[in-house]
Amino acid sequence: MIARISLKPRRTQGFLAEELIGDFRYKLKGKKHRAKFIKGLYAGDRVIVRLFTPDNRFIGYSEFELLSSNTAVTLVLPERPSAYGIVRTIYGADLNEDYGIDRSAQIYDYYTQVSQVQNYQEARVTFLETVQTSLVNLFNVSGLPNPRPTCSYPNSFRTGSFTLVNQIIRVFSSNLTPALVSFPGQVVQVNNVSTTNISTYEVRQQIVNYQRIGATPGTIVYTSDDGWDDDRKPRKRNCNQGIGNGSEGCDPGNSHPHGGSNDEGGRSLGGRGKR
Repeated sequence: MIARISLKPRRTQGFLAEELIGDFRYKLKGKKHRAKFIKGLYAGDRVIVRLFTPDNRFIGYSEFELLSSNTAVTLVLPERPSAYGIVRTIYGADLNEDYGIDRSAQIYDYYTQVSQVQNYQEARVTFLETVQTSLVNLFNVSGLPNPRPTCSYPNSFRTGSFTLVNQIIRVFSSNLTPALVSFPGQVVQVNNVSTTNISTYEVRQQIVNYQRIGATPGTIVYTSDDGWDDDRKPRKRNCNQGIGNGSEGCDPGNSHPHGGSNDEGGRSLGGRGKR
């Protein structure tokens, strides 16, 4: 499976335009494969994931909001390929950095469904309130909480100006750059997530690499590892990376997407992040 990952940075009045982080190929069989995303992620930012099969079939979409601590995220595809189009997103805090949601953490667990249209660029996504009970067992993965038909969302997905629940949203809006709209491999090279080690990617550097082709009109442009060329204030330097925001007000942000599958149930592709 290929996951196209992008970022919408949070600001006081809303979000900046979408920025491409990259396309990442995960294997869905065998043990879980993990990717770790560091530097350039902050609490309140929204991460967007668009899912493609290797033969360029668009099959899923999700968004999640990064937490103030390490964030473990897993995206689960249904066990039956015929049910592709629905994605389960489950995430929560991971303070002990074991690539799983802490037992005491608040868990967000919800489903998105994309419309199956001939032209994938016309697809819409709905953030569901509930899922039919008959579908729930298709998303059961060992090591994750049992799926439930009722969804649990963060508050910002339910209320305010940027609510997503029960909304029908265009997946590929007309103002997106070609790098975010094209098939994987057409504009940017696909990154292969390691099957033996944890792959690590620096988000800030990934965005710099793609800023000419992956920046949606109106987005910021990065000028260095620590600063911006617009009104974003630079983050403090020499932070304790990966420990947490704390009083430093800096960039600890590691995100650890990881994915895999389980023969007992659904297939999973996911991630987690240090904020």
